[in-house]
Amino acid sequence: MSQTVLFAPDLHKRDVDFSSIKGYMGAVEQVQKDILAFLQNLNADKKYFVSLGDWYDKGYRSTSRVFIDTYYDNEIAKAVDGNAYICIGNHFFLERDANPEMYLIQPSYLYQPHDTVPMEKPIFKTVPYLRIGNVQISFFHFNKDDKHYIQQVEPGVDFHIGLYHDDCVLPSDIRNLAGYMGSTSNDYLNAIYSNVDMVICGHIHTAIGVKNYTLNSGKSVPIVVPGALAITENKEIVKHHSVECPLLTVNDDGSFDIKYVEFSTHMDMLKFYKIKETKLEQSLEVMGTGTGDYNLPTAVSLKDFLRRKGYSENVVEIIMGITPGQTDVTTLWAMLQEVNTDGN
Repeated sequence: MSQTVLFAPDLHKRDVDFSSIKGYMGAVEQVQKDILAFLQNLNADKKYFVSLGDWYDKGYRSTSRVFIDTYYDNEIAKAVDGNAYICIGNHFFLERDANPEMYLIQPSYLYQPHDTVPMEKPIFKTVPYLRIGNVQISFFHFNKDDKHYIQQVEPGVDFHIGLYHDDCVLPSDIRNLAGYMGSTSNDYLNAIYSNVDMVICGHIHTAIGVKNYTLNSGKSVPIVVPGALAITENKEIVKHHSVECPLLTVNDDGSFDIKYVEFSTHMDMLKFYKIKETKLEQSLEVMGTGTGDYNLPTAVSLKDFLRRKGYSENVVEIIMGITPGQTDVTTLWAMLQEVNTDGN
């Protein structure tokens, strides 16, 4: 008997195209069709699907898009006989009560919406870990405060895979390759990787591939960073035509194998546009005095302005993530109340 697990990185489903990327929703829908077809045709005695997080980008305003995208979620879950799982990512918390991902996982031990929903079982399950034969897969769900991503290993486990959705768990060189600033200490990595045999990390949109990290003990830990299944920015660093998704097969005799399956991002369906930016010199001209002198602005961007006014980073990020014309005042107020209440 063979059991096979497909690990799928960030998809960031949305109900509206990005302003700088046209055709986004169509490309994402095609990716879902590809995943569904692969799972339906996969030859295995038992099949699993695991999302590495940020399956959805943020809250939805379009009822039709909710039905379209959750249709594929249900079909994917059916294709694996209900063995669909997800590692919660940071985008789960963007407009979370309007985010379809909140209802994808209900009922869940992790998070619940403000209004109780009468759901008997989740479409995608949230668990601390999953045991398949002699392999343990630990789900290190994103946590903005607690970075102690450590899970005990059950007796009889020969291979331990850690799933993450946080760039802080990656060595500095990998973070830099992906365009992230900052560094990760060797002591921290040795602590969280001490009982892990393989790392699979979502959250990073750049297709890095596989890198090895050597612990102080001499043990080498492969780190898999597939990159996102969707192109979410008009930046060359995150543009790639395909992603290599890990495929784990566990056999009854205790043997296991990890291969990689190529999935297209359907980047050929996308059209990229540059967003017109106001130059600083133009801003200074507008703020100039009648004598030709210039008054330096107290804030040259909305983010700086909000921060100087004392808004928290959570509130700033939610405001910056709002799509013009898609979020009304009532919804915005509810979002801000939610952040102030829950701190998410």
